[in-house]
Parts: sequence; C-alpha cells; structure tokens
Amino acid sequence: MYEQHAEELQMLVSNFRKRNGELRKERPACPSSLFHTWETLLQEVEIDSQALSEIASILGRQVSRPLLEKSFYRKIQSRKVFTHRESYDTIISKTEEKLAKCRQDYKNAYLSYLTAPTTDSLTAYFNSHNTYIQQLHATNGMLEEYSKDTLPQLLQV
Repeated sequence: MYEQHAEELQMLVSNFRKRNGELRKERPACPSSLFHTWETLLQEVEIDSQALSEIASILGRQVSRPLLEKSFYRKIQSRKVFTHRESYDTIISKTEEKLAKCRQDYKNAYLSYLTAPTTDSLTAYFNSHNTYIQQLHATNGMLEEYSKDTLPQLLQV
C-alpha cells in the first residue's frame, strides 16, 4: 500500500514536470519566481516520495515478511492442534461410552446382588465394580495426560 502510494506520487511528479516543461516552451524565457517555486515544490514531493518508497521497502522487509512467516507458522500450528483435538475428542467420546456401559453393568450387577445375594452375584458385582473403577481411572488418566503433557507439547514454539 505504501509502495503504491510512493509510485503514484512519482507518477504525479513526472506528469507535472512534463506539463511544466511544455509551459516553459510555450512562454518566453523569463525568470519567473512562480516556475522556480513550482519546480522546488516538485523536487520536495519527489524527495518525499522516494523516502516513502524506501520506508515502505524497509517496512516490507523488516516487519511484513517476518509477520507473515509467523502467522503462517501459527496457522499451521493451529491446524495441527485442531486436528489433534478432533482425534482426541473422538477417543474420549469412545472412552466415555465404555465408561457409561461399565457403570450400567455395575448398577445391574449391584441390583442383581440385592435381589439374589449369592456368591456368583457377589463375584459379578465385584468384577463389574473393578471394571468400572479401572475404566474411570483410565478416562481420567487420558484427560490428565492430554491437558498436562500432550497439549503443552503441541503448543511449544
């Protein structure tokens, strides 16, 4: 944008210089302070446009390009995190389904033991209890591993 502005100023200066040259050819050669002032103004504008062009070039090299590179890297990183998060959410939903099934089995085994307290129903109750606790521990461990280790490693620069 700044480079375009500088180029447009350069084009304006060159156009006005051409017109100024044409006007000098049409009029007799006389030392006019108006022509001198006009030429000085054109020189000042030309110098300003050259400085603006240099500033725009430096700005592009030192700010814009590194910023674009950083934003490109961040975009790739965010895609990686989102992809990983989607995979993680899928795994967690399957784990939660297993946990819900284990909990339901645990409830059923407990109700079965209450209605008919035998050693077989007690064994089934203990086994379903242990399976439920194991699945609960596994689900919580996955959540903790992701939040404490996996996600911070993904976000490292």
